[in-house]
Order: sequence, then C-alpha cells, then structure tokens
Amino acid sequence: MNNAKIERNITLDCYKCILAILVVMFHVLQSSVSDQSNILYNIIWAIQMPGFMVVSGYFACRSITSKYQYKVHILKNIKRYFIPLISWFVFVDIIIEKKYNSSIYDGLEILINHVDIGLWFLWVIFVLSIVADTINYFRYHFSGLYKYIYSIVICVLFFAINICVASQYGVKFLGIKYILYYSVFYGLGYFLRLINIDTNDYIRKHESLLVFVCAIIFILIVVNFDLYHIDDNFVGIILRIIAGISGCYFLYNIVKRYQTYLIKLNAPKIGRYTFEIYVTHVHVVGLLNINKLFSLNTIPGLLTFCVAFLFTMVITIVLIAIIKSIPVINQMLFGKS
Repeated sequence: MNNAKIERNITLDCYKCILAILVVMFHVLQSSVSDQSNILYNIIWAIQMPGFMVVSGYFACRSITSKYQYKVHILKNIKRYFIPLISWFVFVDIIIEKKYNSSIYDGLEILINHVDIGLWFLWVIFVLSIVADTINYFRYHFSGLYKYIYSIVICVLFFAINICVASQYGVKFLGIKYILYYSVFYGLGYFLRLINIDTNDYIRKHESLLVFVCAIIFILIVVNFDLYHIDDNFVGIILRIIAGISGCYFLYNIVKRYQTYLIKLNAPKIGRYTFEIYVTHVHVVGLLNINKLFSLNTIPGLLTFCVAFLFTMVITIVLIAIIKSIPVINQMLFGKS
C-alpha cells in the first residue's frame, strides 16, 4: 500500500476528525466548567492525544531509500513541526501577549525547560519523527534479522539518552516526560502500519473479540480512575497507557462502523485539517474568560460549555481560513506552503 493511498484513507480521515473534535471539547471543558473530574472529561483525556500520536506514528512508517531522501524528510519535519512550534510561541506569547518581558531569548529559555507552555505536541512529534525516519533508513538498507536489530538498537539508544538527560536536568527539560510517555502510542502506530493492520489476517479474524475486550477494559478504567489527576507513578502511567490503547482502538472501530454517516457529515474533509485545528484552537480557547461557576452536569454548566464550544469552533475556522490565505504565514504557522 503506497503512501499516497494511505494518506487518502477515509477511515483515518474520519478518525482524525473525531479526535480533533474531542481535543477541542477537552480544552473548552477546562475553560468553561468547574468540575474537571467528570466522566466525559476523563474519557476525552484518555483518548485525545494518544489517538493523535498513534495516527502520527502510523504515517511515520515508510521506506527511506537514500541519504538524500533521509535529509529531505528531516527538513520536512523541521518545516512541518518545529517552525510552527516556534512561530506560534513567538508571535502569540511573546509579541502579541507580551509574556516573558517580550524577550524572545527569555521566552525560548523558559520553553526549553517547560515545553508544555507552548504547543508541546509539535515538539514531541518532531523528535519522534526524527527517530522514526532514522529507523526507516536503516530498516530499508538492511534485511532479515539485521533490520530489526538496528531498529531495536536505535530505540534503546533513544530511550537511554533521554533517561540520562532527564536524570541530569529533570523530566521537564526538553519535554522528555512527554516524549517518553507518548512514544508508546507513536510506536504503536508505527507498528500497526508495519504489520498493515487493515489487512492483517489475525487482527481481522479476532477483531470483534478485540473490540469487545478493549471496550470493557476502557470503561472499567475511566469509570474507576481519574486519569488526568492520578499520580505520575508506575501504576498511574500503566493505567493511562492501557486506557489510551484500548480507548483508541475502540473509538477507531466505532468510526469504521459508522463511517458512511461520518462521510455524509463531511468528516473526512475536516480530518484533513486536524493539524490546523489543533494549533489554532488552543489560542482561541485562551481568549475565553469565563468564571467557572457551574458543573457540567447542571443546565447552566452545560449551556456554558455548548456556547463556549461553538464560539471556539467558529473563531478557529475563521482564523484557519485567514492564515491559509497568506502563503508565508501558512508556512510559518501550519508548516504548509
């Protein structure tokens, strides 16, 4: 299956559309209601970012046949992720909002140690894409057992370097905490593309059972554990990972089952703009100045959330249209020419 065909995969486009809606809902919930321990909040948090990471890892699995092609992909990743990360941070946080004494140097220095004050998702994807493309290069140039050995060695070195740096500077330095955690989901997506999940005989044969088991596991975890506020210890991390994997697979199969209806709702087209929606809506949500007086399970709270969500979506769509109409700004903020 070639890259062009996979990039037009309707099911994945629909899946990305649902993930984009979930991530917007999550941030609006954070900004509009008083309770951040409700079941909806828990379900969305468990799926949203793991889902994006799985999809990103899925598309990262490809053949790189030469050093030139390897360099091209590295440059593409810089333009696609790193430049938008820095551009949004400088334009919005430093120039418009005048944070960090309006100093680019001070702002970037803080960003290095606290990636989560910016679009940390872009940084994580950028780092993991470099690792994935390195594996892609070695995997193509070696055959048999050697390509797996080199792939494992690269992964081990990557984790070892991150752990060594974290032990010296802390897990927040360069977003190591996020890189290590979300590499699990990114790697899963890469592996699913490698085994070709859509045509894998074993998965297709046991798909119904896998979906059922994942649904049960996911429901049991999100009902009994507050995944957003749970401690970052071994048990907490494992629960989040299991919930993320089971929830993402369950959601993917729901999307696949109701794909016909989602297509009628233009979900595939929306799914092609998930990157733009993600990086733009975060700043739109920042415009919301709501006194979080009501819980989501009250009528005033539900109305507040719905109005805030509608506002966020409308302004996000308008801003995306404006940005994409200006080629230079489109390249800097969305990584697309």
